[in-house]
Amino acid sequence: MVATSRKKTAAILSLSAIMYTAYVGPGFASGTQTVSYFNNKGWIGIFLGPALAGLLCFVFSILLFEVNRIYQPVSYRDAYNTIYRPKRLQLFFRNF
Repeated sequence: MVATSRKKTAAILSLSAIMYTAYVGPGFASGTQTVSYFNNKGWIGIFLGPALAGLLCFVFSILLFEVNRIYQPVSYRDAYNTIYRPKRLQLFFRNF
């Protein structure tokens, strides 16, 4: 039981680390682009901007986890077709 719990915790932490590095990405080294963007918006950008960006990232991550938990796609293409089920959305988002 303890070994299963440790493996589950390790899996959650490793997934969290991967998501963090993908989200922060290459701008983490200097951070000048991110800082200049939020500073350009004034005090609202400095305090509210990062909080709102983090909240949106959290909400969309939870939504994607729920889609994967419920539909259990076996490939990225299956997940894509599940999320963008209407054909119009598939035609629109395939260009990005």
